[in-house]
Amino acid sequence: MVIDKETYKLSDKNYHKHEYTKKQIVIGHTGRKEMHHYGSWVNRHNGQYKKTAAYTIDKDGKVYEHYDPKYYSDYIPLHDMGPFTIPITLTNVGWIQKDNVNDRYYDWLGHNYILEDDDIVTERWRNKEHWVKYTDEQIISLKKLTDKLCDDFKIKNDCIGNTVFNDDVDIYEGITFKSNYYQEVTDISPAFDMDVFKTTV
Repeated sequence: MVIDKETYKLSDKNYHKHEYTKKQIVIGHTGRKEMHHYGSWVNRHNGQYKKTAAYTIDKDGKVYEHYDPKYYSDYIPLHDMGPFTIPITLTNVGWIQKDNVNDRYYDWLGHNYILEDDDIVTERWRNKEHWVKYTDEQIISLKKLTDKLCDDFKIKNDCIGNTVFNDDVDIYEGITFKSNYYQEVTDISPAFDMDVFKTTV
């Protein structure tokens, strides 16, 4: 697969340049449209923000490597799991609020969208109801990337298979989701088609 390692490369001030044996891939989403999260990463904390991901997959399925995944970030600081995980984030705004009067949707930053019904999943979860779908291109690229990383880093190629909070997620070996670690976060959202991800070749 083609991985762009230059366009959105991070400075080594945005991750920890130390190597540890990896046992998990953790998937989340950006909560921002396009690649706006990258600008937030490089500009926060005087350019030393480290809660970053090794990869972003955009809506077209293009994969960007931000740092060599043999290193680590503070993406999942809980249980001191950062060194043992490879984080991947999908470009997706996440939950959106419906404005029935104007027939528009608003994200958490106040950006508004006119969306078709087939772009949205409506399901009550973690006190939110409407979610922007992840694209088929993203899911296909994600599967290819996780297969490659599992092979390269000898990570068990199993998926936890749900987005439910799990007290024991830190001992799981394989592919997990950010929402398995935190009860309050909303990524990966119900718009993620778990069955398609697990069966994509």
